Amino acid sequence: MRECLHCGLGLERKPYETARLFEQRKFCGHPCRASYHGERLRGRPSPRRGQPSPLRGRRFSVRPSIERFLSRIEFSADGCWIWVGAVDAAGYGAFSVRKQKFRAHRWAYEHFHSEAPGEYFVCHRCDVPACVNPDHLFLGSAADNNRDMVAKRRHQHGERHSRAKLSDADVVAIRGSPETNAALARHYGVSECAISLIRRGISRRIAGLDLTAE
Repeated sequence: MRECLHCGLGLERKPYETARLFEQRKFCGHPCRASYHGERLRGRPSPRRGQPSPLRGRRFSVRPSIERFLSRIEFSADGCWIWVGAVDAAGYGAFSVRKQKFRAHRWAYEHFHSEAPGEYFVCHRCDVPACVNPDHLFLGSAADNNRDMVAKRRHQHGERHSRAKLSDADVVAIRGSPETNAALARHYGVSECAISLIRRGISRRIAGLDLTAE
């Protein structure tokens, strides 16, 4: 029987393994392969076939999830626990436990509050996506999450909207212009209705702008 090049245990052919792959395989698993090559890089002699290995009879320890989780956090002065591990496109932390992937703030809420979020959103009081401080997190429905987003003005609005044609400066100029709606619509390339709504303060409200002024 062929033996593992590192620990000396017999190699067994796996159900999904072809004969050719089995003949090419030299180790019984990833731990032996990593340990063998790591020792070679560090200049340590690896045990040869037939020699006892320090790995035989040893169970490979896995760092507890909470220890791995805390090692990926930086504690800021304002109380946020900033996730410095992997993040997704939206800026939320990514964390894996037993090959199952979680958003870091959802895992933090479930672990520290002993309550699974389930179908609810885990929202941030601090409005920092990378924060995983359980004291900054709260559960909410989709409607709660949307209301919180609008209240904190994180949604697309005004000139930040992907389909906006007018800047905030344009809106201020339109509201103070003596020209007709038709003339302004031609100048800015929008409809007369859009100009009217802006002038009446129904659309494109801007913080600090007096909408009642004429």
